[in-house]
Amino acid sequence: RKLIDIMDGNDPSAEVSRRRQALTVKELADEYLERHARVKKAPSSVYYDNRMIERDLKPWHHRKAEDIKRRDVIRLLDEIADRAPVKANRVKSLISKIYNFGIRRDEVEYNPVSNIDPPAREIARDRVYSDAEIVALWAAFKSVRNGLRGVLELILLTGQRPGEVFGMRWSELDGARWLLPPERTKNRRPHVVPLSRQARAIIDGLRGNDEFVFPANRNATHTTISSADARKVREESGVSDFRAHDLRRTALTNMGKIGVSRYIQNRIANHADSTMGGVYDRHEYFDEKALALNRWADRLDQIRTGKKAKVVKLGRAAK
Repeated sequence: RKLIDIMDGNDPSAEVSRRRQALTVKELADEYLERHARVKKAPSSVYYDNRMIERDLKPWHHRKAEDIKRRDVIRLLDEIADRAPVKANRVKSLISKIYNFGIRRDEVEYNPVSNIDPPAREIARDRVYSDAEIVALWAAFKSVRNGLRGVLELILLTGQRPGEVFGMRWSELDGARWLLPPERTKNRRPHVVPLSRQARAIIDGLRGNDEFVFPANRNATHTTISSADARKVREESGVSDFRAHDLRRTALTNMGKIGVSRYIQNRIANHADSTMGGVYDRHEYFDEKALALNRWADRLDQIRTGKKAKVVKLGRAAK
């Protein structure tokens, strides 16, 4: 074989050298994390990408990336789907991103995920808690450690992403404003969150010398509530399908009920706006967001206590 290669003008030793230098799956994945994910994705997304690489792609770590075939992907996804169908979808997506990155870097020639169907059918979650469930959940939050309790209460009060609240730092707080830097947001844009008096009271009750507002969550700043803590909240509240992210959806939905326009809801949620107006409009709408969040905090007080409060539906100021 070597003689035939030489006669054909090929250099077998060069191929051996090339194969030796070819990246393993783990090496390609690490490059993806360093040069793509950490540059373009939110910290929480990087955290989950890294966790899947370390756990789900472990059987491939020492294999050459160029050796992975479609049948390898199918077998791996089938194994994952047998125990966690939706997780298999996430792994499929990550493998595809890693290989597309490798193609752009000229490290591999093709993407083995091409033309593979998602292992599971997904339905977008639209869970919003009722007033009674909000009361039960708020009471259940008292059963978890103090730092986590504050996180869950703030998610419901502010409508922000759980990972962003978990990672809140004292340096980001300026009176009644929470200034999220671009590296901590999903769309990589700075975000200003007005803080109601109820939100500030929670934060002020946690004053300390640590960098983080919730130091007990230092190692969880890129994740969300643990399965053990979520189970405890479910048991204490009776809300069997509780998830921290549903608190955000519940807050934003209730803002709509008291008259906050969809536009201001999206500004509060820091959703990406790729429209022409969104690209050029850099006004933060701080006053409008503050009015909406203060009204929602008062409405939440009313729900929790059962006491009537003067919570007026928002008019022009929030539109």
